[in-house]
Amino acid sequence: RCFGPVPAHEPLLTYESQFLAAYEGARRLSWTVYLEGHEPSFRVMGSLDAALAAHLLALRARHGHDTAIFLVSDHGIHYGTFYDGSPSGPREHATPLLYAL
Repeated sequence: RCFGPVPAHEPLLTYESQFLAAYEGARRLSWTVYLEGHEPSFRVMGSLDAALAAHLLALRARHGHDTAIFLVSDHGIHYGTFYDGSPSGPREHATPLLYAL
């Protein structure tokens, strides 16, 4: 969940920003996977919210004129109290997230 005192997503966000800056002007594809959603209590996932929002705003400001951003998930949660007995659990599992920004 962490690299020392740093949340696991921070190095990934930093790398993506550095990658895009290093290849400015070139066609490029960046794919980043965040695993915070695979932790059953969902406490860790909340630590990604503000950092991801700031990262997306920075991407739009710097690259928005020629960049497509897709937020996707592999599946919704499929175990534990947020799935069992919840009407949204099976629905999220069957229809993963896809946002095109």
